[in-house]
Amino acid sequence: MSNDTPSHFDLLGGEPGIRTLVDRFYDLMDAPEAIHVRALHASSLKMSREKLRLFMTGWTGGPPVYVERYGHPRLRMRHLPFAISPRERTEWLWCMDQALDEHDVPEETRTFLRERLHALADQMVNQPAPTAADVLPVLQTRLLRVAPLTPDDHDRWHVLARGYKTFYETVLPDADYDTAWARLLARDHVYGIGASIDGELLGIAHYLYHTSTWTPTVCYLQDLFVDPAARGMGVARQLIEHVATEARAHQATLLPLRS
Repeated sequence: MSNDTPSHFDLLGGEPGIRTLVDRFYDLMDAPEAIHVRALHASSLKMSREKLRLFMTGWTGGPPVYVERYGHPRLRMRHLPFAISPRERTEWLWCMDQALDEHDVPEETRTFLRERLHALADQMVNQPAPTAADVLPVLQTRLLRVAPLTPDDHDRWHVLARGYKTFYETVLPDADYDTAWARLLARDHVYGIGASIDGELLGIAHYLYHTSTWTPTVCYLQDLFVDPAARGMGVARQLIEHVATEARAHQATLLPLRS
């Protein structure tokens, strides 16, 4: 571009505009639509935001701040350690396209940048499209929600609780389930948590605190059950880790479940 023609960096709003675009891009990466590409990043996106801001500054015609700090981008080489399939590419572009759509920039500039960014993203792909089995490890860490039981969990808790008792060949009257449910909701010396995906309860755990001869307080994981259809997805592990976190908060020693 000539000196009289604004660069894409200028049209995007200069350094403040680039920062706004990049921040919005990474904010969108925490959306469910970007679950797999988000899993490639660290829990904190602070460093990723900074590096992309520096790269985009120079790439759009602004000061070459990325090259000055890190050298030549060599994007494909730098991304080879990460498994990037067409799925991750599509999710990355979903974030960038939406960030560009929301940014105040001339439409012809937006179209030009989108075309170049799509071509750039294509070059980062280094893996074939994943199979269904590849999705589960990400789902179990990103979509699974563990929280205290609520009244809305009543029906699914009954199904899982009965499944738990059936596994141990224990028959209880309905009244006993009702009593247990009421105690769990009231947190009456016993506590209940559930693991769910998209609002469907997949696993439950019950625990309680008591004194011990050798330690001031013990947290006892009494019951643990996961819907057979959801096993192998890390549900039990997440439930146990949640109870362990609660135990540490109460300065209690966790006693694992014994069958």
